[in-house]
Amino acid sequence: MTPHRSTSTLTPPPSARLPATEISFAGPIAGAQASGPRNAIAQRGWTTAKVAWCLALWDAAGIGLAMGLAFSQGWQMHALCGLSLLLGPVCAYILGAFAVPKVTRPWAPALAAACGGTLAALGVFACALIHDALLLAALPLAAVAVWPTLARIVVGRSMRRRVSASRWLIVGTPEVLMRIDAEHQRGALRGECHYLVIPGPGNVPQQGVVGSVEALGRCLNRRWTGIVITSPEAIGDDAVRDVMHARLRGVRVYDLAEFWEAFLRKVPVLHLGAGWVMLSRGFQLLHSPISLRLKRVSDVVLAGFGMILAAPLMLVTAIMIKATSRGPILFRQERVGARGQRFIVLKFRSMHLGSESGDKYTLTQDPRITRVGRFLRKSRFDELPQLWNILRGDMSFIGPRAEWTRCVEAYESVLPYYHLRHVIKPGLTGWAQVNYPYGASVEDALEKLQYDLWYIKHQSLFLDLRIVLKTVRVVLFGLGR
Repeated sequence: MTPHRSTSTLTPPPSARLPATEISFAGPIAGAQASGPRNAIAQRGWTTAKVAWCLALWDAAGIGLAMGLAFSQGWQMHALCGLSLLLGPVCAYILGAFAVPKVTRPWAPALAAACGGTLAALGVFACALIHDALLLAALPLAAVAVWPTLARIVVGRSMRRRVSASRWLIVGTPEVLMRIDAEHQRGALRGECHYLVIPGPGNVPQQGVVGSVEALGRCLNRRWTGIVITSPEAIGDDAVRDVMHARLRGVRVYDLAEFWEAFLRKVPVLHLGAGWVMLSRGFQLLHSPISLRLKRVSDVVLAGFGMILAAPLMLVTAIMIKATSRGPILFRQERVGARGQRFIVLKFRSMHLGSESGDKYTLTQDPRITRVGRFLRKSRFDELPQLWNILRGDMSFIGPRAEWTRCVEAYESVLPYYHLRHVIKPGLTGWAQVNYPYGASVEDALEKLQYDLWYIKHQSLFLDLRIVLKTVRVVLFGLGR
């Protein structure tokens, strides 16, 4: 939601500033994609995205099986029923039934049952509208319900085994190792992490340190899911040759940027070399004028339909704001858009009149927020006027969050590559918004910047669809604030 801030809390003291460490990733060991008999887990490369795809294909196959059973019983499939069944996987995704961390927990059967029940309920609803004899549809509906449940139980057990067997060897400076260990501790990186320390300032992780970089040659004889070399020039020529031989034997070798992007879905902005923007792959959206035009056309169409559909809701919201607090209905604030251009963003006012110029971030139980405003922020209805910003061309449906101009000035002075988030239009929702909660510090701004740059680099139609579905989940379950 919109933080109403002033510069007094945004500019951090020198001790809080985050150093922009420069690390080079050039070298022959970066980006390994080898396979070999010594590392079956590394060969298969099971990522969360691949598992989600497998579950989606499994559910689609279940729907096909249900349709086949229905036809075999003489059931004439109506278009409405087929549409209901096809919407099942979409609803399952919104419910979180494709999230790998969930299917690896003991309560995976309950989640799977909820997914199957959703699919079956949609089928029952369609049948009730078309057929009087629901008994005829019992077998197809049972197949639709049981099929995804079975898949998630099997995948859950398989993923638990793979997670317990994953072992990473990470070679880096104390600063880099501490950041990777923090991601490991919060569950973003699964499996065992073992660290070899390159001499440098700072503390090292309390667990997982197996020695210094000099022990790299001896550690390569063990079985690893993957090896991460954050600074190839610091490990020595002999160690480089040993790592190259390990790669040829089938062990995957990553540089820090590749590892961070592949497994954490964000960009390590504090540890990028000067040539990262120039040489890194991706950024296809910026190189395709046709894609940019299609994105703009889709924004206009969706925003137009959105304003028409949301018009009654926006009218009721405006009446509630006016009836419960004095002041204007809309809140206006200057934000930074594409290529650094400034524009005025529109939102429903959620704070008492005069609170917008406060000198702190919005708190969880901020007294400045009105009763109606608390609901608007939780449901994200306060963002609806931004559909007009999309129609005007100031914003897009999906992109980095539009930040206040004073925030941008403060963040650009302490966060490297912060200006890169302005190469595309800001969005009503985005990769950072659906993956990270509301931020109230420079460190939070850093985390969101890493997600934003990952989106800009990997933008695609499928990724935009994922963000839309994740946004629906956030709104329906009241996540964030």
